[in-house]
Amino acid sequence: MNGDGKPRAKARRRRACPICGKAAVEPHVPFCSRDCADLDLGLWFRGAYRIPAVEPPDEAVDAMTEDEGAGGAEPGEDEGGE
Repeated sequence: MNGDGKPRAKARRRRACPICGKAAVEPHVPFCSRDCADLDLGLWFRGAYRIPAVEPPDEAVDAMTEDEGAGGAEPGEDEGGE
């Protein structure tokens, strides 16, 4: 509370635009402008932002493929029995 008995308003810390470093502007938060927001979107579309994945070893992939094919008809086969 401040001196007059009213609670203090939390001061919002201005964050910098992740593209150019300028202060973020309310309609485009966390960016400073529509241009920076569009640049960031373009980076997403081009795959510049990626989450690294751990690929399973080839043997595990082969085993999963074999399990999926067991017991069922081959693709394109008619199950009618003609």
